[in-house]
Amino acid sequence: MKKILQSIIISSFIISSIFSANATEWYIEQIFDLNKGIEVYELELSSLENLNFKNSAIQATYDEFKRVDTVLKDEFIRQYRTWDISYYEMQDLVQDYNNFVYYTSKTFSYISQEEKGFRGRETERAIYNGYSNMRQSYAKVKAIITK
Repeated sequence: MKKILQSIIISSFIISSIFSANATEWYIEQIFDLNKGIEVYELELSSLENLNFKNSAIQATYDEFKRVDTVLKDEFIRQYRTWDISYYEMQDLVQDYNNFVYYTSKTFSYISQEEKGFRGRETERAIYNGYSNMRQSYAKVKAIITK
């Protein structure tokens, strides 16, 4: 009877330590955000900053660009995880995407300046050039991820 009781106690101790280790492992994964995957950090993707506009139509457009930004990032990460694109294509993709984010941010910051009353030929030219560069960068990104 003593041996049975000892084996039950030892078994329960071993089982509880296994479950405790798994719980601790899950907690550590949450702390380090391991479920995200290292590729998020390897890609070094830029992000659109938060901007607020007085004009609700401009704000809606900017919010849509932020939504597209999130969708594109998710697609990059998915393709990176599944090796759908080569290493060199990924490097081009990251560069073109970062350019897209840069020109989008610049364009909308100039629109914000114009909205605050800083109107002029230079601001208009900066918006036009930013928009043109933004479109070119997006076209390059789209060509790589939809091949």
